[in-house]
Amino acid sequence: MKTVSLMDFVAREVFTLFFAIFYGTTVAQTGWLHPFSTHEAWSFGVRSPAFKRLIVSVVLLNFLPLAYFSFLYVELGMVSVTTNVDLANLAEIFLIALLSLAPFGFSRIYAGVVVYGNACLYDPKEYRRIRKKRIYDFCEKEVKGKIIIDGERVQRTVFDNCCSHIISGLCFVLIPLLLLGFFLLLQ
Repeated sequence: MKTVSLMDFVAREVFTLFFAIFYGTTVAQTGWLHPFSTHEAWSFGVRSPAFKRLIVSVVLLNFLPLAYFSFLYVELGMVSVTTNVDLANLAEIFLIALLSLAPFGFSRIYAGVVVYGNACLYDPKEYRRIRKKRIYDFCEKEVKGKIIIDGERVQRTVFDNCCSHIISGLCFVLIPLLLLGFFLLLQ
């Protein structure tokens, strides 16, 4: 029987703690987009925008973060963090905490998909209302250009740039993974 040191679990525990905090914050943060309107999805059927949005939400806000968490939980079993307080261990703990920021990345990717596919995922009046509230609540800056929502030309804002959402989300997810890969190569 193999004995396992308590220190073998430190990396996983730090990751789990921070991931849980950030995931909970992310779920609260995406609520304004009505990602999990299950009552609406089932009431209006599988062809409704709410049902499509529910499927996208479950994939991007549940399955992918869970797969990411599971993968890293296993990989972090190979990272040894000791209780010595030195610069190397602090850097390891910082990297592990950085890895746990990924839920914010998944929420940014989700926002980008919602902005890009708003005509498919929302009733036009509902999307216009959600967008208007977002612009007002967060004082979104207007940018050059117009977009069409439900046949109406409206001023483009920072929020309407789906690429900026998706790229920032990918940065939250991929950059820490690349750092982890580099770190594991050094060990």
